[in-house]
Amino acid sequence: MPKISGKTPKYGILGSPIAKSLSPAIHNHAISELGLDALYVPIPYDGEDINGLIEWLPKLGYAGINITVPFKEKVAAALPQIVLDSVNTLRFDADSQPKAISTDGKGFYRALERECHPGDFDQIIVLGSGGAVISILDYFYQKHPQIRTQVIRRSTRNDERIQKICCGNAKFKSFDPSSIPSALEDGKNALFIQGTSAPMHGNPLSDFANELDRLEGFLVDITYGYPSDLLKSGKSKGLKTQDGLPMLIEQARVSQEFWWNKSASYDEILRVLSNS
Repeated sequence: MPKISGKTPKYGILGSPIAKSLSPAIHNHAISELGLDALYVPIPYDGEDINGLIEWLPKLGYAGINITVPFKEKVAAALPQIVLDSVNTLRFDADSQPKAISTDGKGFYRALERECHPGDFDQIIVLGSGGAVISILDYFYQKHPQIRTQVIRRSTRNDERIQKICCGNAKFKSFDPSSIPSALEDGKNALFIQGTSAPMHGNPLSDFANELDRLEGFLVDITYGYPSDLLKSGKSKGLKTQDGLPMLIEQARVSQEFWWNKSASYDEILRVLSNS
């Protein structure tokens, strides 16, 4: 258990719902392993006053928080001084002013590097165009600005932002299963990213799963604990696949580096989660 003093700084996870979040187990073990005086707790919240909440958290002793659904984009909008579409980690320094990052892009990339060389694909095909997808593409294109991307999405709201991130190399398709074989015509060796929250809301994406026959690359489903039928289908077809756990662990490590300038090891966090 973390050691606790009268002035122990608090960290937490803000979201709704968060009862099943693995973040407290991950970060409290890291606090213990790193010998820090800190405590990590859930912060359930169903209110609308995000600005007021952010203002009060440092007054309540919080030195930093993680943010999950449905607040990532709401927190970004509440912090006009921060040029991010989606925020999932805050740090409150001595001046109580929040410093913000998104761990999605770096966490995804680090997790992918554990399985393959990210620059080896013909193209990226991504399902979804929300804040996490934007952060992932933004980080990826800093590393590989020439790679082509196809985005299968419901809304055109973020098309302009994504096109700018992708250096003009993005194509957009409607959110329809037939868009997958159409996208694969530009290259079968694709990095396919399931980046929607649909499985968390009861939609396993079964129709899309039936269109993976021509994919020869790598399939990543960034959700954890809610495996899509895309992931299951990819595994059954013998594709290389990755669920959301490696990204979750690497995101946690990026948060720890942002808060404490050091982090627990990947293998140690994986061991803790395997035993919990």
